[in-house]
Amino acid sequence: MALNQRLELRQSQSLVMTPQLQQAIKLLQMSNIELQDFVDQELERNPLLERDERSEVQQASPQAADGQTDMVEALAILALSYALVARFADDYDAGRPLPAHPGRLIEENLWRAQRHGLEGTMIDFERGEERTTADAVRALVDFTAPVHDRLGLGPFLEGIPVMLEHGNGAQRQAREFTSGGDLVAMHASAAERTRRSAEEALELIGMVSTT
Repeated sequence: MALNQRLELRQSQSLVMTPQLQQAIKLLQMSNIELQDFVDQELERNPLLERDERSEVQQASPQAADGQTDMVEALAILALSYALVARFADDYDAGRPLPAHPGRLIEENLWRAQRHGLEGTMIDFERGEERTTADAVRALVDFTAPVHDRLGLGPFLEGIPVMLEHGNGAQRQAREFTSGGDLVAMHASAAERTRRSAEEALELIGMVSTT
């Protein structure tokens, strides 16, 4: 009689409805009034809780979606991204070491970019200190300079310093909102700028392709 030994490893996944998850689902289903009543009840029931007395205006900060409303600006960002890929490819082909930074620092810079846009600061990985996001973008333009002419990116990259000086679409909308601008008028203005800039972008592409 032969004896066989066999080791099996099985993996399974299951969703555990913890009390915290159940409460989160319950809160997400509440209306604004129901949520306010729930908070009031919790404050009465638990003396250790305190209400945050800051107003909604103090807690909120005006933000606009980072989707590009100007096609010329979108082309500038695309050109810089293209230049970065080309520069890294050149370094790789030449056997030069590529930068490698801790993922947590990259995630920190990503969060800062999403939260503050061009008006924030970034971590300079090489120096281990902060610098303005605008300076970080300028450094990327300088870093990719060797490939600009070869790829014909110069005309497109002219939009970068314009954005850094005057702001991008998100900044323009935020400024208009904080100055008391009408949301409907803001939307109409952004749509018109997109339409107008699309014509400018097509002219720019045509100009570059014929040179």
